[in-house]
Amino acid sequence: MTSSLFSIKSNKLLKESSYLFVASSIGKVFDLLRGAVFLKIFSPADFGIIDIVNQIISLSKHADIGLLSNVQREYNYDLVNNPTLAKNRKKTAYGFELLITLILFALLFFTLFFIDKSFQVKVGIIFGAVSFLLTKGIKVIGMDMILNKNFQQFAKFSLVLIIVQNMLILSTVAFIGIYAPLVVKSFALLLIFAYFYNKYEIGFDFKFDHIELKRQLKFGLFFSGISILLGLWIFFERYLITHYFSLADACLYAACLFLLKLGTGLLDELIKPISIRVKQS
Repeated sequence: MTSSLFSIKSNKLLKESSYLFVASSIGKVFDLLRGAVFLKIFSPADFGIIDIVNQIISLSKHADIGLLSNVQREYNYDLVNNPTLAKNRKKTAYGFELLITLILFALLFFTLFFIDKSFQVKVGIIFGAVSFLLTKGIKVIGMDMILNKNFQQFAKFSLVLIIVQNMLILSTVAFIGIYAPLVVKSFALLLIFAYFYNKYEIGFDFKFDHIELKRQLKFGLFFSGISILLGLWIFFERYLITHYFSLADACLYAACLFLLKLGTGLLDELIKPISIRVKQS
């Protein structure tokens, strides 16, 4: 009986990992295709602008001051012992996260008034800030699926995100040039966020409990301090490159990083179903 149960669980984990691995693999293929098209159409300087905007959007991975990391660490444990407490803490963290995201969005948006760069760079910053806002919302939806162990649904969600973004960008890049990855990406993210937000019904709790905020920050900042420093360093890296070097140098730097990180995303997807169960155990 025990052996049969273990076999069922192993098959389920293998199936879930397979879904995520396939979605991630398709994403990598699109990444290579998009990179090849961009290098064919854009100049190194244009590619450098795109990289800088992508780093603005990537701040959504690091700029949560630990709230989402804390939820991911605690939720499945709390769910076993006190389901109501687990759900309340999750919704409260989502509410705080939304507030932080809106503040950072405003800061990113208003930086364009303090820089003396080309029109393309300013457009990139505006839509980079919009994409940052939407990417954070999409991240919350995806995390909710992971926490609830809806890995098959998460794989479909990831696949839709990959396909819609890339198809819209690749189908318009020949006509509008650099504005495809800068502007069209924001519209693609908006469509995806609106569709899955309505379908999945993510709940935000706007009752900002100061005690709960203090508790979440206490552990969240500790566990994600390295992540925050990494996000700040990545942003500072691009500042140094564009300050002392050219946008073409930023292009070369981004291309090298892309090749180095190509395989890590696939490994991350394979272990995701296992890691969330380990946290619950």
